[in-house]
Amino acid sequence: MKLWSKGLGTKTVTMSLKEARVENTGTEMLVKGKMGAPVYWDYTITMSEQDLIDILDIAARKDTVGFMLDCKSRRKVYSSAVTKATRIAFGTVTGFFARMGRRRKAPVVAPKAEETPPSEENKA
Repeated sequence: MKLWSKGLGTKTVTMSLKEARVENTGTEMLVKGKMGAPVYWDYTITMSEQDLIDILDIAARKDTVGFMLDCKSRRKVYSSAVTKATRIAFGTVTGFFARMGRRRKAPVVAPKAEETPPSEENKA
């Protein structure tokens, strides 16, 4: 992947997301790695839930699919897209159900003293 910004001037920095590490902070996803030549920098990409949704939206766009259809190694791209989409779907569904089973049950709260029904002895 190539990265360019005005601050770099005419330079383009390369980075490989394949070698990146992913960390889950609970509120954000951190993608960390190293950029390549000409500048060897460590990078951290901080993503929110909405950022992840936006990336998935970009992946599903007509222009992105058109790019995949035009790739020279389209079989590799198709295979990768289908495999990864299946892994995401399966992982999401199984993770959802696994977390449902680990949820804490609501604590049982004893009724307050005023709310306790009168016993048979006190009814008379």
